[in-house]
Amino acid sequence: MPKKDLDEWIQKARTSQQNTVFPGTVQNEADGWRNLVTGKRRLTLVQCVAVGLLYLGMGVVFWGMIELKLHDSAPTSSVVDRLVAVFGDWAILFFICGMFFLLLRWRVRHALLSGKVRKDHHQM
Repeated sequence: MPKKDLDEWIQKARTSQQNTVFPGTVQNEADGWRNLVTGKRRLTLVQCVAVGLLYLGMGVVFWGMIELKLHDSAPTSSVVDRLVAVFGDWAILFFICGMFFLLLRWRVRHALLSGKVRKDHHQM
């Protein structure tokens, strides 16, 4: 990271930590969403490994839950029927939450992009 970018980042971090009341918190949240949407920097190796370990941990927990639930369900029905009976409500819940977050992401991206257009238009 170039020295100028590092100094700018440190200054931004210091000023964002001072903003603990209304206008500053809104600016901090906007900066956070903007960084998520634009995301120009790639993850470092350590960050990639950490994200991978989080997903691996979640996978192990979910696999254990599936094994436990399938073992406890009635073994006379097919595996698909048992999965639907045990995890059908969770699948619906995850689908609804996923749709909500996709809609939220689209709205934030749309608002940020339309804000750039308005800002560029006002500067003319």
